[in-house]
Amino acid sequence: MRYAAFCAALCAGSIAFAEPSAQPFQKTYGDAVPFSGAIQFCDSYPQECVPQGTTERLVATKELFELLAGINRDVNKTIEGTVEREEWWSIPANGKGDCEDIAILKRHILIRLGLPSGALLLAVVRDEDQNGHALLIVRTTVGDFALDNKIMEVVPWHALPYRWLQRQSIHDPRLWRMLEAPVTASARK
Repeated sequence: MRYAAFCAALCAGSIAFAEPSAQPFQKTYGDAVPFSGAIQFCDSYPQECVPQGTTERLVATKELFELLAGINRDVNKTIEGTVEREEWWSIPANGKGDCEDIAILKRHILIRLGLPSGALLLAVVRDEDQNGHALLIVRTTVGDFALDNKIMEVVPWHALPYRWLQRQSIHDPRLWRMLEAPVTASARK
């Protein structure tokens, strides 16, 4: 299915999610301690960590999904992926960056285009190889979608083979929320 047709069908509600148990919206389980890179980023780029706009979900339209797909594809093609030895989050300035830098750039562009920060959330996961990985989650009225430097398509968050750890709060980019239910002492036995 071509992307425009997919967007139209998704927004019309005629596409169901493949897994009946998959939730289109991410659920959070309380406050999380932000990663040191996230704290350093907000200290280095305070203007990027100020809540901007509403915390409402973006209305899912064909135009929105085309915009998201274009930004995801263009940034993925433009920024050369690197691996950093130290956890240093930034907006890529030299055409190179690692996963969190790429996610930050996508968020930065979308906010500059007028989308609210409460709908554009950085998330941290364990990827299919159990490595740390960061990507951007976009909250829409039909579900939460991932803009990931590993793939060119915009996909539902739960379609990715990741273990979801935490993401930014919809209310304040400096605050983070857990995406996994905490393990209780009785559950460990």
